[in-house]
Amino acid sequence: MNFLIYILLILFIIFDVVIIFISIEQMIHIIMNHAPSISAGLKSRQAIIDEIIKDFPNAKTIIDIGSGWGTMVNAVAKKNPNIKATGVEIMLAPFLFSYISALFKKNVKFVFGDAFKYLKNTNNKFDIGVAYLLSSEMKDVEKFLSNFDVLLALDFPIPNLEPIKKIRLHKDIIKQHWLYVYKK
Repeated sequence: MNFLIYILLILFIIFDVVIIFISIEQMIHIIMNHAPSISAGLKSRQAIIDEIIKDFPNAKTIIDIGSGWGTMVNAVAKKNPNIKATGVEIMLAPFLFSYISALFKKNVKFVFGDAFKYLKNTNNKFDIGVAYLLSSEMKDVEKFLSNFDVLLALDFPIPNLEPIKKIRLHKDIIKQHWLYVYKK
């Protein structure tokens, strides 16, 4: 019985250390004016999937800039098995989680690092780019519009650039959500 208590205590300590690490990592990114790793939410993910299926059914590649915990990339890849989905994440904990979640998925890849450096250094062009970043980071996304045929920006538009389409999504207790569609 004591053995089981020790195992549970060790697991509890490991869990606490992981939670503390994730919290510190999130705070550091917020202080550095980077987007925290927050999921877009089920309704927003579904809206992006619906937009891809409806308006871009022939898309073969997609990249999520700042993919966080990988929920968007995994959801898009699951609904569109012919799409090669890439997520790029700069925060270690969300990257590790998403990387592990995709180990046995053939059409999903996660890259650890700065998405803007990745886009600058890659020769890959993506059919669709997805961004759910802070307003301050969306101005940087504009520099990489040539990397995508289409960019889907959730909630935060690119400053000084008019989208070809603005889709009203759901409203929750915090705000009205929008999907902005940009074409190069």
